[in-house]
Amino acid sequence: MHHLHIFHGDPELGNGPLKEWPCSLDRAMELLKTWYDSDKPFFTKKDLRDVSNQLNRRYNTRRRSGAQNQMISVKGLSGSKIFYKVTTGQVLTGEVKNEEWVILEPKIRYFCYEQLTSSVKSEEIELVEAFFPVQIEHFALVRATDTKLPVDAEYIENPVAVDETLQNTLKYWRKTSEWEKLKSLLKLVVTHDITKIVGIASGSMEFGPDDEDCTYRSAVQHSLLITIKESLEENSETKTPCYVQDPRYTAVDEWALAQHGCEVLEDPKAFLEIDDDCILFSCCPALPLKEITVDFARPAMLVWDRVADAPGHRCHNPDSDHVRDMIEREYDSHEFWDLHEVEPAPFKSHLVVYIRRQVE
Repeated sequence: MHHLHIFHGDPELGNGPLKEWPCSLDRAMELLKTWYDSDKPFFTKKDLRDVSNQLNRRYNTRRRSGAQNQMISVKGLSGSKIFYKVTTGQVLTGEVKNEEWVILEPKIRYFCYEQLTSSVKSEEIELVEAFFPVQIEHFALVRATDTKLPVDAEYIENPVAVDETLQNTLKYWRKTSEWEKLKSLLKLVVTHDITKIVGIASGSMEFGPDDEDCTYRSAVQHSLLITIKESLEENSETKTPCYVQDPRYTAVDEWALAQHGCEVLEDPKAFLEIDDDCILFSCCPALPLKEITVDFARPAMLVWDRVADAPGHRCHNPDSDHVRDMIEREYDSHEFWDLHEVEPAPFKSHLVVYIRRQVE
C-alpha cells in the first residue's frame, strides 16, 4: 500500500444558473457568514444520502458504462447544484518531471464554514464552489512516467497479524485505568436509550503511513470501541451495533473488526448513523466532524478531542462557535485522556467525554 494523493477537478455548472452567481469574493464571504449566523445547517443527511446513492450507483454500473460519461451532482446551501466528472482511470501529467497521476476512485470532501472561506480565499477551490460544503475529489496514485512505479514510499505494514494485534491490544486496554474510568462514565448514560456506537477515522491496523506506530494507535482506538460495545451489551443483554468508517481500512481490517461485531461502512454511511441515541467516538479526524455532528444530532455521549473555550488552529476539525455553544449548553464534560500526562499517548490528543444532559 502506498500513500495516495488527492485530485480535485473543476466542477461543471450544468444547465441551470446558480442562485448565487455571478458573485465576487467579498459577496461570497458575506453570503456565507449570513448563512452561518442564521444557524442554518451546512450539512444535511438528505444531501449526504443523495451523494451516497450516486456513488453506489456508480460502483454498480461501472462495468457497463464508461467513467467519462458519469457525473456526480452535489447540492449547495441555496439548493443550486454543481457537477463533478468521474475521471477514474485517467492518467494525468504531473507538475514534476517524470511524474504522472493515475486517477482512482472518487471520494467526498467536507467543508465547514471556516474551511470554505479559507479555501476560497487561498484559491484552493474555485469561487463557484464557495457555497458547497460537500464536494467530490478523487484519490490518485503518483508514479514515475518511465517505470510506472509509485514515487512515494510504501506504507509500513504491521509485522504482527491484524487479528493478533487487536486481541493483544484488547487484553492490554481492558487492564488500563483509562478503561476503568470510561467504564464508570458509561454508567452515567444508562438513562439514555443507546442504540448504536459510531466510530469515525480510527485508522488501519494493517498499514501505517510512518514509523510512529500508527497501527498500534489504531488498535487502541478500536479496542475502546469494542469494549464500549461489550459493556453496553453486558448491561442491557441486547446486541448494540457498532459502525466504523475510515478510508484506509483494508479487507483484513474489515475482517478483524467483524470478529468483534464492528461493521465497516463506506463514506458517508457512518455519518448517516449519527443520531441522538448513539455514542460517537473520533480522535483527530481529518474532516469537520464536530460541525457535521452539530448539524445532524445530539449524541448521548461524545468521546472526542477537547472542545477549546476559545477559537484555535484546528484546520481539519475546528471548534467553531456552533460547536462550543452545543457543548456548553447541552453537555457535561468529563476529562478522559490528558495528552501530557499519559505515556505512551495512543490517541495523540486531549480526549474528553461529553455526556448529553437530560431534559428536565
